Amino acid sequence: MRKSFAVIDKITVFFAQGSAVCGILLTFVVVAGAVSRYIFNHPLGWRDEISAYVFIFHCFLALAYATYRESHIAAEMLYVHFPPKLQFIITFVAYILGLLCTSVICYYGFEMTYGYFARGWASDTPYQITLWPIILMVPLGFLVFGLQCFSRLHAIIERMRTTGSVIAEDEAGLFGLDKQNE
Repeated sequence: MRKSFAVIDKITVFFAQGSAVCGILLTFVVVAGAVSRYIFNHPLGWRDEISAYVFIFHCFLALAYATYRESHIAAEMLYVHFPPKLQFIITFVAYILGLLCTSVICYYGFEMTYGYFARGWASDTPYQITLWPIILMVPLGFLVFGLQCFSRLHAIIERMRTTGSVIAEDEAGLFGLDKQNE
Protein backbone atom coordinates (compact mmCIF):
# COMPACT_ATOMS: atom_id res chain seq x y z
CA MET A 1 0.00 0.00 0.00
CA ARG A 2 2.82 2.38 0.90
CA LYS A 3 4.40 1.83 -2.53
CA SER A 4 1.12 2.78 -4.20
CA PHE A 5 1.10 6.10 -2.35
CA ALA A 6 4.77 6.65 -3.24
CA VAL A 7 3.89 6.12 -6.94
CA ILE A 8 0.99 8.57 -6.64
CA ASP A 9 3.34 11.10 -5.06
CA LYS A 10 5.92 10.62 -7.83
CA ILE A 11 3.22 11.15 -10.49
CA THR A 12 2.14 14.27 -8.63
CA VAL A 13 5.70 15.63 -8.55
CA PHE A 14 6.06 14.83 -12.28
CA PHE A 15 2.86 16.80 -12.99
CA ALA A 16 4.20 19.68 -10.88
CA GLN A 17 7.39 19.72 -12.92
CA GLY A 18 5.24 19.86 -16.07
CA SER A 19 3.37 22.77 -14.51
CA ALA A 20 6.65 24.57 -13.88
CA VAL A 21 7.62 24.10 -17.53
CA CYS A 22 4.22 25.47 -18.56
CA GLY A 23 4.75 28.47 -16.30
CA ILE A 24 8.07 29.22 -17.98
CA LEU A 25 6.54 28.69 -21.42
CA LEU A 26 3.61 30.94 -20.52
CA THR A 27 6.00 33.67 -19.40
CA PHE A 28 7.93 33.37 -22.64
CA VAL A 29 4.78 33.54 -24.79
CA VAL A 30 3.41 36.59 -22.98
CA VAL A 31 6.75 38.44 -23.04
CA ALA A 32 7.27 37.57 -26.72
CA GLY A 33 3.77 38.86 -27.47
CA ALA A 34 4.38 42.11 -25.61
CA VAL A 35 7.76 42.67 -27.27
CA SER A 36 6.32 41.87 -30.67
CA ARG A 37 3.40 44.25 -30.21
CA TYR A 38 5.01 47.22 -28.47
CA ILE A 39 8.56 47.16 -29.83
CA PHE A 40 8.13 45.75 -33.33
CA ASN A 41 4.53 46.97 -33.79
CA HIS A 42 3.58 43.53 -35.09
CA PRO A 43 1.27 41.59 -32.69
CA LEU A 44 1.42 37.82 -32.62
CA GLY A 45 -2.03 36.54 -33.55
CA TRP A 46 -1.56 33.19 -31.86
CA ARG A 47 -0.36 34.58 -28.50
CA ASP A 48 -3.76 34.85 -26.81
CA GLU A 49 -4.93 31.40 -27.80
CA ILE A 50 -1.68 29.62 -26.98
CA SER A 51 -1.27 31.43 -23.64
CA ALA A 52 -4.83 30.44 -22.64
CA TYR A 53 -4.17 26.78 -23.45
CA VAL A 54 -0.80 26.75 -21.71
CA PHE A 55 -2.42 28.37 -18.66
CA ILE A 56 -5.00 25.55 -18.56
CA PHE A 57 -2.19 22.98 -18.60
CA HIS A 58 -0.29 24.94 -15.94
CA CYS A 59 -3.26 25.08 -13.54
CA PHE A 60 -4.45 21.51 -13.83
CA LEU A 61 -0.97 20.02 -13.69
CA ALA A 62 -0.36 21.88 -10.40
CA LEU A 63 -3.68 20.97 -8.76
CA ALA A 64 -2.53 17.71 -7.18
CA TYR A 65 0.80 19.16 -6.08
CA ALA A 66 -0.88 21.75 -3.87
CA THR A 67 -2.73 18.87 -2.22
CA TYR A 68 0.47 16.88 -1.90
CA ARG A 69 2.10 19.81 -0.10
CA GLU A 70 -1.11 20.41 1.89
CA SER A 71 -0.92 24.02 0.78
CA HIS A 72 -4.38 24.74 -0.59
CA ILE A 73 -6.01 27.87 0.73
CA ALA A 74 -7.61 27.11 4.07
CA ALA A 75 -9.43 29.06 6.74
CA GLU A 76 -7.52 27.89 9.79
CA MET A 77 -8.39 30.66 12.19
CA LEU A 78 -10.72 28.43 14.20
CA TYR A 79 -9.54 25.05 12.92
CA VAL A 80 -6.19 25.14 14.75
CA HIS A 81 -8.02 25.68 18.05
CA PHE A 82 -10.27 22.63 17.64
CA PRO A 83 -9.42 19.39 19.43
CA PRO A 84 -7.34 16.99 17.29
CA LYS A 85 -10.20 14.51 16.83
CA LEU A 86 -12.50 17.25 15.50
CA GLN A 87 -9.70 18.44 13.20
CA PHE A 88 -9.36 14.87 11.95
CA ILE A 89 -13.10 14.56 11.29
CA ILE A 90 -13.22 17.91 9.45
CA THR A 91 -10.17 17.05 7.35
CA PHE A 92 -11.41 13.53 6.62
CA VAL A 93 -14.85 14.76 5.55
CA ALA A 94 -13.26 17.50 3.40
CA TYR A 95 -11.12 14.97 1.53
CA ILE A 96 -14.10 12.63 1.05
CA LEU A 97 -16.20 15.49 -0.34
CA GLY A 98 -13.27 16.44 -2.56
CA LEU A 99 -13.15 12.87 -3.84
CA LEU A 100 -16.88 12.91 -4.60
CA CYS A 101 -16.58 16.15 -6.57
CA THR A 102 -13.47 14.85 -8.30
CA SER A 103 -15.22 11.67 -9.41
CA VAL A 104 -18.05 13.66 -11.00
CA ILE A 105 -15.61 16.01 -12.75
CA CYS A 106 -13.52 13.07 -13.99
CA TYR A 107 -16.52 11.16 -15.29
CA TYR A 108 -18.02 14.04 -17.23
CA GLY A 109 -14.63 15.43 -18.17
CA PHE A 110 -13.48 12.19 -19.78
CA GLU A 111 -16.88 11.88 -21.47
CA MET A 112 -16.56 15.41 -22.85
CA THR A 113 -12.97 14.77 -23.95
CA TYR A 114 -14.11 11.70 -25.86
CA GLY A 115 -16.83 13.79 -27.54
CA TYR A 116 -14.27 16.37 -28.66
CA PHE A 117 -11.96 13.60 -29.85
CA ALA A 118 -14.66 11.66 -31.72
CA ARG A 119 -15.93 14.77 -33.49
CA GLY A 120 -12.43 16.06 -34.25
CA TRP A 121 -13.24 19.48 -32.89
CA ALA A 122 -10.68 22.22 -33.30
CA SER A 123 -10.56 25.88 -32.33
CA ASP A 124 -12.39 28.39 -34.49
CA THR A 125 -9.23 30.38 -35.06
CA PRO A 126 -7.12 30.30 -38.23
CA TYR A 127 -4.72 27.95 -36.42
CA GLN A 128 -7.34 25.17 -36.00
CA ILE A 129 -5.79 23.78 -32.79
CA THR A 130 -7.17 20.36 -31.85
CA LEU A 131 -9.11 20.84 -28.62
CA TRP A 132 -9.37 17.37 -27.06
CA PRO A 133 -5.85 17.42 -25.51
CA ILE A 134 -6.67 20.73 -23.85
CA ILE A 135 -10.03 19.48 -22.60
CA LEU A 136 -8.31 16.27 -21.40
CA MET A 137 -6.24 18.28 -18.91
CA VAL A 138 -9.30 18.99 -16.76
CA PRO A 139 -10.25 15.37 -15.94
CA LEU A 140 -6.61 14.24 -15.97
CA GLY A 141 -5.62 16.94 -13.48
CA PHE A 142 -8.58 16.06 -11.29
CA LEU A 143 -7.79 12.33 -11.55
CA VAL A 144 -4.30 12.90 -10.15
CA PHE A 145 -5.83 15.28 -7.58
CA GLY A 146 -8.23 12.51 -6.52
CA LEU A 147 -5.39 10.01 -6.22
CA GLN A 148 -3.48 12.55 -4.16
CA CYS A 149 -6.54 12.95 -1.91
CA PHE A 150 -6.28 9.22 -1.16
CA SER A 151 -2.59 9.65 -0.41
CA ARG A 152 -3.27 12.59 1.92
CA LEU A 153 -6.07 10.66 3.64
CA HIS A 154 -3.59 7.89 4.33
CA ALA A 155 -1.05 10.45 5.58
CA ILE A 156 -3.46 12.15 7.99
CA ILE A 157 -4.72 8.80 9.30
CA GLU A 158 -1.10 7.75 9.93
CA ARG A 159 -0.29 11.14 11.49
CA MET A 160 -3.35 10.94 13.74
CA ARG A 161 -2.46 7.38 14.74
CA THR A 162 1.19 8.11 15.50
CA THR A 163 1.19 11.71 16.78
CA GLY A 164 -2.44 12.26 17.76
CA SER A 165 -2.76 15.25 15.42
CA VAL A 166 -3.55 15.78 11.75
CA ILE A 167 -1.33 18.87 11.67
CA ALA A 168 2.34 18.17 11.02
CA GLU A 169 4.55 19.53 13.75
CA ASP A 170 7.43 20.50 11.48
CA GLU A 171 8.40 20.67 7.83
CA ALA A 172 9.97 17.20 7.93
CA GLY A 173 6.68 15.72 9.17
CA LEU A 174 4.59 17.57 6.63
CA PHE A 175 6.80 16.82 3.67
CA GLY A 176 8.38 13.56 4.80
CA LEU A 177 7.21 11.87 1.62
CA ASP A 178 9.53 14.14 -0.38
CA LYS A 179 12.53 12.38 1.08
CA GLN A 180 11.20 9.01 -0.11
CA ASN A 181 10.82 10.29 -3.67
CA GLU A 182 14.37 11.62 -4.02
